[in-house]
Amino acid sequence: EKTASGAMLGIFIYDNRDATKPKTYLAERGQIIETNGSAYIVLERGSIHQRGANVENAIVAYDQYAIDMDQFGQDGGKIIYKPRERTTYELMNPDPKEEYARLYASRFTTELHDRFAAALYPIATLMIAFAALGGAKTTRQGRGTAIAAAIVAVILLRIAGFAASGFVGRRPSMFLVIYLVPVSAAVGAGVLAWRQMSFAPTQSKWLTTLADAAAPLLDRIKAKVVRTA
Repeated sequence: EKTASGAMLGIFIYDNRDATKPKTYLAERGQIIETNGSAYIVLERGSIHQRGANVENAIVAYDQYAIDMDQFGQDGGKIIYKPRERTTYELMNPDPKEEYARLYASRFTTELHDRFAAALYPIATLMIAFAALGGAKTTRQGRGTAIAAAIVAVILLRIAGFAASGFVGRRPSMFLVIYLVPVSAAVGAGVLAWRQMSFAPTQSKWLTTLADAAAPLLDRIKAKVVRTA
């Protein structure tokens, strides 16, 4: 876990560069710092576990321990960045000589279209909110049902988006599916909101269906919150 201040919590590092003497670093907390052009990860309140064929298993506890990050690049190996770690420009213009980019071209395509489609999801979410809350509600229960239905609809939208990304990863030529999910949701919710405000101010059937499906989950969450309080 990474905190807002940049510190990392619950650190686990497994160093198997020397297969005869693998090491495992555990720490409650840690942070990466730079000193004189070198990067270090400073671990706090943890232990080092070492084992090997010719070395007895050993556990060393420490309050603070620093690891030089530069040592991990001394083998001369080239760092390969995954599509999610690359800039949009690099995704649009992959190096034709890079073997990784050629072998996993579909992943580059999927990640690129995912980034472009990400701008459509806030619009779809906004339209779902309009569809859920745009109609007049006469009771608190009706308003709560609409909010619960909107939450379920947004969750289903994101699940559909992840499914579309997985589908396009296998069939890059179908990349339009990634855009179709948020666009369809936005258009459908917009039409529903317009119909509610123009013709039917009462609650729509799909909201009731979604709310009924979400009711058991919301009841469990409410009961857990009450017990915790």
